[in-house]
Amino acid sequence: MKVSQVTLVLVLLGGLLPNVTVGAETYYYCQIINQSKVVESGLMAQRNTYTVAHSSQQKFVVNRATGAIIGGVFHNSDAERIEVLDNGSQEQAYKVLSVFGPHISVDFLQIQSFKDQGAKPFSGMSQGKFFTGLCE
Repeated sequence: MKVSQVTLVLVLLGGLLPNVTVGAETYYYCQIINQSKVVESGLMAQRNTYTVAHSSQQKFVVNRATGAIIGGVFHNSDAERIEVLDNGSQEQAYKVLSVFGPHISVDFLQIQSFKDQGAKPFSGMSQGKFFTGLCE
């Protein structure tokens, strides 16, 4: 079993069994609230995804140490390269770059880890679409 599969099993168990802890400080649990894409006119067409908040494509989990992302549109287990560009600090956001091939495609995720509030806003780009939401 691959490390990403083990992580997925642990994450799923953590969500299903209330007494099982999978190290909340090790992961960001994220929810997409809004998505948009550039249309032919060059403007951003927006789609509010909050109404489908329980859809599996709207949620994902980020391993803070490795940058591995499981679930939703940012799933990067097929990436040729995953790089945590910045681990985040009190002044900088957490940043992950995922590079896919053989025809180069890039996903980018930035989580505002420096925010004092519990939920941390994120923004990201995947498959030519832009996403925003919250991570805990």
